[in-house]
Amino acid sequence: MAFSIDAAAWGSPWRRIAVADKALLVTGTLVLDLLVPAWPGTLLVAAGLTIAAIASARVDWRLWLAALALPLTFVLTGVLSIALQVGPPAPGSTPWWSWGPLAVTAESVARAGTVLGRSLAGTCAVVLLAVSTPMVDLVDAGRRLGVPAPAMDIAALMYRLLFVLWESAVTIRSAQAARLGYVGLRRSVRSFGSLAAGVLVSAWDRSRRLEQGLSGRGYTDDLRTLRHVRPHSPVFLAATGAWLLALAAIGTYGSGVLG
Repeated sequence: MAFSIDAAAWGSPWRRIAVADKALLVTGTLVLDLLVPAWPGTLLVAAGLTIAAIASARVDWRLWLAALALPLTFVLTGVLSIALQVGPPAPGSTPWWSWGPLAVTAESVARAGTVLGRSLAGTCAVVLLAVSTPMVDLVDAGRRLGVPAPAMDIAALMYRLLFVLWESAVTIRSAQAARLGYVGLRRSVRSFGSLAAGVLVSAWDRSRRLEQGLSGRGYTDDLRTLRHVRPHSPVFLAATGAWLLALAAIGTYGSGVLG
């Protein structure tokens, strides 16, 4: 999944757009996501970001849904715990379902629905940035914002090692599978333990060699790389402004109706 997202980010037309422009879109959407009515406002936000990702950023719809699936799984777990109320219902509240100290009421379902809607819209905004902006651009933007250089170096190196260790894990597992290492539960557990141990040893060895290589090149506290400053896109900024104004209007209208 990480490799597919990275490939989509490198091939996206939005990569030519300045990170600051995309950050404005994402940050503004996240802020206004808290102001629009949960239903149907957050659905409109999620739908708009989905259309932008697929039609403008050229993200494959299957990758888009797959990228949303994992974080939304955790969201659904939290939403279920909100909908399930522990203890006696509030006075005047009629439970939809109850069993012992557990109950599901209209109020708890409404709270869970609000959390679900806002989490869905916020997840779409963050995933849109991930599938349209390579990690190197994010690291470079962090440096320009004044994030300490060692923190950015650690993030960049961890990102690089993620791919290296994944390749090691795939190679080891392929060799184990060719030797029938995953036939039966007992062999599978033993092979998985060997796989984890092999990847751990490989990670330790590669990090040690990386540290030695950086020390030999005079590394102190900053990995200097070439920076490519992209110009701001007036068209993208205008579209972002129109989008945020539309969300603000939805929030104002929704608040007036609810009020």
